[in-house]
Amino acid sequence: MPDHILYICSSRSFRMGRLKPKMKGVVDVWRELGYDVQHICGGDLYESSSTQAEDAKAQQQFHQKWYRRLPFMSPFVQSCSERRDIAHDELMLEKLRSLVKERKPDIIWERSSRLSSAGLTVAKEIGVPFVLEWKDHLVTYSVSLHHRRAVNLEKRKNAEADFIVVESEKLRDDLAAEGVDRDKILVAHNAVKPDEFTRNVSAGSEYRTKLGIQADEMLVGYLGSYAFYHDMKRIILAADILRKRKIENIKILLVGTGKQYEETRQLAERLNLLGSTVLMEPWVESDEVPKILSAVDVAVLPGCTDIICPIKVQEYMAMELPTLVPGYDCNREVVTDGKTGILFDPQNEKSLADKLQILAEDSELRKTLSHNARQEVIERFTWEKTWGKALQDIMRQIGQ
Repeated sequence: MPDHILYICSSRSFRMGRLKPKMKGVVDVWRELGYDVQHICGGDLYESSSTQAEDAKAQQQFHQKWYRRLPFMSPFVQSCSERRDIAHDELMLEKLRSLVKERKPDIIWERSSRLSSAGLTVAKEIGVPFVLEWKDHLVTYSVSLHHRRAVNLEKRKNAEADFIVVESEKLRDDLAAEGVDRDKILVAHNAVKPDEFTRNVSAGSEYRTKLGIQADEMLVGYLGSYAFYHDMKRIILAADILRKRKIENIKILLVGTGKQYEETRQLAERLNLLGSTVLMEPWVESDEVPKILSAVDVAVLPGCTDIICPIKVQEYMAMELPTLVPGYDCNREVVTDGKTGILFDPQNEKSLADKLQILAEDSELRKTLSHNARQEVIERFTWEKTWGKALQDIMRQIGQ
């Protein structure tokens, strides 16, 4: 019998019918390596008939609710959210106890989620190793009814997990500095399936025509969420700088939705960039992403956290796109400045504009970066070489 992995993505927002690319990549490669993976998503504990597009629209409306825009309401909002997390974890605990009675796993691996401890609890009850997939500091707020409980639970999971898997060396350093045993922390960077991210010239040309992009114009693209850490206003401000420099052959394409969508749109409109220099398109299904990226000449990540290089960077690189990313240490683990991509000063629109101008004026540099980027992904950032290797290393250590 192959080793049995119980993989839990416990967040209320995750569902089996619409897996994020990261989750699908992880589960697929583990199964390809011969493991028996039982995958559980937290959202599946509730009945829902909504489509992925409907969920994206609901998320946009969720962030625009009036009470979420008022700072003094934050403690109430956080407390209500925490209460839902606690109730959800109780449901997950009941579900997992039922599952392990039917078949005992060799390990339980859980993607970290705030106030979620069901995976750790069940692993201890049945005596199997527990792997914590640690994403980041989940408790970033300071005042709520369950704040202390949330903080203490994160500390307990970090202390009691047999292994912790993180997505950057930066995260491993952070955890070790907090007193977590460095020897039990493994690094698995984000990855892609290179054959799913290859340029489709005809599809790209068709999409450029739809947008009205001319052959001599450099289309700079961003696909993803308008989360606060993606700092979307930065690309708008950079576009304004380029216009003032009278550089007119650069167009900016933004595709997605999220909390800062409306703020970004209003800024682009106020600067008279919307619809001319800046094009804002709605969220798309994941299978549409390669087609849109095939139309793009340069990819950009306006902002991110300083602890994880987002998976979209590996996707951009696999698509042979010169990619600009903020110069945080976590991004330097993935992108080599001037060789496989370009780094700019974080939260600095002038630096971003300068680097975009360099790429617009140097087609040979764009070609070099394009080739090197895809080769780097093939050599370092496939699922087998990152998350597949992490699981194999853990199984060897526990003697499986």
